Amino acid sequence: RANIKILPAEDIPNWKEVLGKGFYLALPVILLVFFLAALNWSPLRSGLWSIVALIAVAMVRKETRFTPQTLMQAMASGAMGCLSVAIICAIAGVIIGVLNLTGLGIKFSQLLVTLSFGIKPLLLVLTMVAGLVLGMGMTATSVYIILAVLVAPALISMGVEPMAAHLFAFYFGILSAITPPVAVASFAAASITKTPPTQVGNQGWLIGSAGFIIPYMFLYNPTLLMQGAPFDVAHSIVTACVGIYCMASVIEGWLAGPLNKAQRVIMLATALLLIDSGLITDVAGVALLAGMYFYQKSRGKAASDAA
Repeated sequence: RANIKILPAEDIPNWKEVLGKGFYLALPVILLVFFLAALNWSPLRSGLWSIVALIAVAMVRKETRFTPQTLMQAMASGAMGCLSVAIICAIAGVIIGVLNLTGLGIKFSQLLVTLSFGIKPLLLVLTMVAGLVLGMGMTATSVYIILAVLVAPALISMGVEPMAAHLFAFYFGILSAITPPVAVASFAAASITKTPPTQVGNQGWLIGSAGFIIPYMFLYNPTLLMQGAPFDVAHSIVTACVGIYCMASVIEGWLAGPLNKAQRVIMLATALLLIDSGLITDVAGVALLAGMYFYQKSRGKAASDAA
C-alpha cells in the first residue's frame, strides 16, 4: 500500500560477515532464556546477570566497548525507559491485590455465571473482560494459573468443552499485553522506540484485533483447535488464515486497491465468514473475497486506461 521497495543488494549486509563479527552479542539473550527456563531463576536475578553478561561481551570489541561515561548514560537510559512499564505494572498489581485481599477472586467464577443470567454469549463477553483485567502486567504462566482457577470453570459449567474454555480464557489473558489502557508490551515497545505509549498501545491493539475474534470462533468450532478429522482441521486452518488476511485488509483499508467504508464492512463480513470455517460460510466468504478483489482490479485497470 505504501509502495515500499526492497533494499538494493549493495545495501544489504552479508549475513556471514554479520554473524562472524557479532555472534557473541547474542550471548546475553541466550543466557537470559537459560537462566529462566533451565535454572528456574527469578526474573530479577536472571535480568541482573544478563546485564552483567551484556557489559562483558560489549568489552570484547573496541567499537562496542563501554567507557565510564557511556556506561552511566546506558544505565540512565535503561532506568528512564523502564519507568512507564514499572508504573503500569504497579497499577495492575494493585488491581490483582484487591481481588486477592477481598476474596473476590475466589468467588469470581460464580459471579460471572450470576452476572451472565445463564446467557452463554454474555458469559463469553464477561470472561473476555475478566481475562483482560486479570492478565494485566503478568507473565504468561501466572496469567494461565489465575484464569484456569477463576475463569475457566465458569465456562465449563455452561457446557463449554474444557480445552476450549481454558484456551479462551488464556487467549484474552495474553492479549491484555496489547490491550489499552494497560498494554504492558506496548508500553515496553514505546520505551524502546521513544514513541508515545498510548499511541503504540492503540496501534498494537488495532494490528492484533483479529485475536479478539478467533477465541469466539474456536469455542463454537473445535476444529480450529485441531480437534476433529484431519481434513476438517486442515480446511479450518486454511480458511481461517485467509480470513485473517481479510481482517488485515479491513484494518489497513487496502486489498487490490484502497477500500472505502462500505468495502471495509464487506471485507469484515468476509473475514468473519471465513474464520467461522463452516462450508456455507466459507463458500460465501470466498465469493465475497473474489468479487471484491476482481472489482478492485477492474476499477484500477479502468482508471489506468482512462489516464
